[in-house]
Amino acid sequence: MIGRLLPGNPQSMDNMLIGLVQDPWKLALFLGPSLALGAAGFEELTRVFLLTRWWKIASGTAWRWLGVFVSAAMFGLAHLYQGPTGVVTTTISGLILAIVYLCFGRVWPLIISHYLHDALQIGLFLYLIQKGLI
Repeated sequence: MIGRLLPGNPQSMDNMLIGLVQDPWKLALFLGPSLALGAAGFEELTRVFLLTRWWKIASGTAWRWLGVFVSAAMFGLAHLYQGPTGVVTTTISGLILAIVYLCFGRVWPLIISHYLHDALQIGLFLYLIQKGLI
């Protein structure tokens, strides 16, 4: 699905995934710095930035919870390219992560859990490719 969004030959995405399956160093590099500092780090730092800015503007309890729901919806809609299922699951994940941040005020648990979620999905996907099921 990602390959359809990228310019050029959609087969290049398939080749990249096959390369990750065949070369453990590429897989380690992909699952290491690029995923942790890329998607997980960027998205969670963005979420925390949005929430803290919102809470500085509107500090009442109802406004804080509205910020949680708005941020979850925004992150869900940002994953519209994944289809309705992607939007719903990302919104639910975003809601959980925003509530965790509201309760504890720490960003590292968000980044780590986001990373683990993405890494497990990618690992399962690559395992299915390796076994020839996809």
